[in-house]
Amino acid sequence: MRHSTPDQTLKVYMREIPAGVRAAVDDLDRLLNEKRGLAEAKPQGPVQ
Repeated sequence: MRHSTPDQTLKVYMREIPAGVRAAVDDLDRLLNEKRGLAEAKPQGPVQ
């Protein structure tokens, strides 16, 4: 980016994530991890 320091790049391009967006991302992450846990718990192969 040709800024003099990495700190300058952060100051120019970094923005704070709004609390509502962060909460939505956290909720989605929790939901996907719960679904993954359910999928891993399912028996493999044919049911006997």
